[in-house]
Amino acid sequence: MRPGKWLNDEIINAYVRLINMRKASKGYALNTFFYTMLENMSLNKDYKYEKLSRVLKKQKITSLSNFPLTLIPVNIRHTHWLLLVLDPKLRQISVLDSMGPASNYECETYLKTLGPFLRDHFTDQDWTIVPLAVPL
Repeated sequence: MRPGKWLNDEIINAYVRLINMRKASKGYALNTFFYTMLENMSLNKDYKYEKLSRVLKKQKITSLSNFPLTLIPVNIRHTHWLLLVLDPKLRQISVLDSMGPASNYECETYLKTLGPFLRDHFTDQDWTIVPLAVPL
């Protein structure tokens, strides 16, 4: 990346592909469009699990439960990236943000956006969310 250039979805998605190609990877990374799709469904009140399921099937993923961790990159107002990390075993979502721990409101928003998908994909169990600061 050149100085003065922003990290964009193409760069993030290229890195996502590299993570998913590694045999030693302990998880699976979804592309940048997955959370955006969920967010749009939430805003438009037209959530459809079948649509998300097709996206996973195209990536040859039958269940994210088969992975210890699932990484979900999130773009905030086209100016900042953070990472949501799903741990299906603990039923926990970690919010990794270089700008500091996410606020309670932000955490509630991520959980609300992911909630329908988590219930449909992983069963009806409750998930917790943990905001973490990531040192640069």
